Amino acid sequence: MSGENGGAEGGKEAAATELAEELQEIDLQPAATTTGGPQSPNSLVEPTQNFDDDDLKPKFNPLHFWPYHPRVYMANKEQVKNEIFAGFTVAFAQLPESVAFAFLARVQPIMALHAAWWIGLTTAAFGARPGMIAGAAGPISAIVGSAVLNYGEEYVFYIVMVAGVIQTLTGIFKCGRFGRLIPHSVQVGFTNGLAIIIGLSQLHAFQEEVPDEPASPAHHAPAVPPMGPTSMGEAEAHFKFHALAGGGEGTHSAYIGGVRLVMMFLHVFITILVVHGLPKVVALNKKLEEKGYKKCATALKCLGFFPSSLIGIVFSIFVEHVLVRKAFGVDTPIIKDVGELSGAMPKPFFVDEVWDGKIPPFFSKDTLSTIWFPSLMFALVGAIECIMTLSVVSDITETENAAPNQHLVVLGVANVVAGFFGTIGGGTMLGLSMVNRNSGSDGRWRISGVVAGITVLVVILGASPLINYVPTGALVGIMVLVVYHTFNFTSVRMVLTSCCPSKLRNKIKFLSVHKIHRADAIIIAAVTVLTYVQNLAIAVAVGVVIAALVNCWETGGALHITEERVKDDATGNVRKIYHVNGPLFFSSVRPFLQSFKVKTDPPEVELHLSKSAVCDYSGMNALNELGYKYSQNGKTLHVRHLNPASVRLVGKAQGIAKHFSYKTTEELGEQDVPLEPPQHLRITREATDGVA
Repeated sequence: MSGENGGAEGGKEAAATELAEELQEIDLQPAATTTGGPQSPNSLVEPTQNFDDDDLKPKFNPLHFWPYHPRVYMANKEQVKNEIFAGFTVAFAQLPESVAFAFLARVQPIMALHAAWWIGLTTAAFGARPGMIAGAAGPISAIVGSAVLNYGEEYVFYIVMVAGVIQTLTGIFKCGRFGRLIPHSVQVGFTNGLAIIIGLSQLHAFQEEVPDEPASPAHHAPAVPPMGPTSMGEAEAHFKFHALAGGGEGTHSAYIGGVRLVMMFLHVFITILVVHGLPKVVALNKKLEEKGYKKCATALKCLGFFPSSLIGIVFSIFVEHVLVRKAFGVDTPIIKDVGELSGAMPKPFFVDEVWDGKIPPFFSKDTLSTIWFPSLMFALVGAIECIMTLSVVSDITETENAAPNQHLVVLGVANVVAGFFGTIGGGTMLGLSMVNRNSGSDGRWRISGVVAGITVLVVILGASPLINYVPTGALVGIMVLVVYHTFNFTSVRMVLTSCCPSKLRNKIKFLSVHKIHRADAIIIAAVTVLTYVQNLAIAVAVGVVIAALVNCWETGGALHITEERVKDDATGNVRKIYHVNGPLFFSSVRPFLQSFKVKTDPPEVELHLSKSAVCDYSGMNALNELGYKYSQNGKTLHVRHLNPASVRLVGKAQGIAKHFSYKTTEELGEQDVPLEPPQHLRITREATDGVA
């Protein structure tokens, strides 16, 4: 028996060695064991501890479906199962959100649903960042809604496709690296502005179209607009869209009232209560199991497999069609009233009969002049949201992803195809990415995104009749929770505290612990307001400009210069040394030039830049101007300890920088001075911490 056991153990060790060799061949070497001897085969089942994050980074290959070798999936069956269930959870949470975003985009719900699975499946399957979910997104829906309202539904597909081309180009030219220029204060303002847009857009769900003359209104359609006719019938869709754009002939928008309004708020309240409270109820299963209520605990566990948003929608359907309509004899708007879902696969918009004769030619002056600006805003907003979501997902999953350009390329291609098939396009979704992480995804696999996209498509094709009966009030409730979790309420406290005078803050302890830099508070407020009144791209641009100006001003003010007089014992000559601490660039040249006493200085003056750097033409010109002033007074300026970066800058402009001489640290032979070119941020910190 011992020989058989030894042979079985030897076979397992050999299989483990063979699998380890294959993993090494594909650059997925398992973590080295801490003890000697062969590695146990069971160690390969651990999902996140056996692979180096550097090996798991996705490569720039959008056509690569399987990011890892199939044996890696087999060795991590437990995590693969978690990814699949996370995909199901994301899909059921994405369905109601997508329909709610259709209200924000002023389109038919089917257009947002098709965009959800198309964008999500394409990005997940063809090279997007693992663990991140994409689909019909809030900022994109807001831009589409503005375009529909201002230009009409016939331009939307062109806008989406052109925006996709722009996003693809931004990835190809590696523009994703500029995401590091977006400060956190801008991100906070963006999320706050987005929350305000989403919240105020829900007011459309409480409106209906009524005739100007109160003459037997046969049907009060909700004022939430479709983008165009689908299976509901061309005439009704046409009426509803023009009702959005300003009301059809003889009609106007008005808020619903009476019992119907009360029932709408009932749906909102019920949905919020279920979505927010159900996870807390499910969390009680452990306590019930400890007290012996095993059946109740099991029921709660089973209930926890379904997203609370989906359960809230189902409960709201029950309340509407069993209680409200039968018990009270009133009805509230449902999705069927807005636009009935057909459950069919999308077709290219130019061969779809419902758009026949409505789409203008692309290569015309009117079309191009109409779509260029919304397309640019669509692309920029999508790219910025993508880069910021990438950073957040990397933080919450504790993984590194250095391929933002790859995701931009895949997202751009997905939007081109999505517009081609008559959807509203989309972008990355931070909220659902967090749902994905909380549901078991570890940010190293694309399985959950693929499963979510396929599940949404299957539900659309097979369960569209059920979606038609979802009350719009339930969708409003879901979006209210999205607003609640999106808005950074702490930022309001920080902004108000930062605006208070120091005397008031010192008296009130509550205010003294929430103070941030006043410039950051201004950026948060400005980006929040501009995101609502303009769009995300303009808001982020303004926020980045303000942050850059403030940083330049403070960095320029951190320049510090000290003086030193040195006497030569042999000759008795005195030379003066100026030690510069801080970067020399356009913001610091004025105080730099004002710090020298040209007329009273000795004939030989040295300028030591061991803790400084010449950063731009303004800094180089300041040195040249200073040298010229000394030469005019019969004196000589010697610049010492230039770092390599400054030498390269000055050396290429000998015809301009000719009024001073310079030497590097190596030429002076002083090894105790750092030779590395100081980075901009490090110089600022040295000047601030050591001097200011």
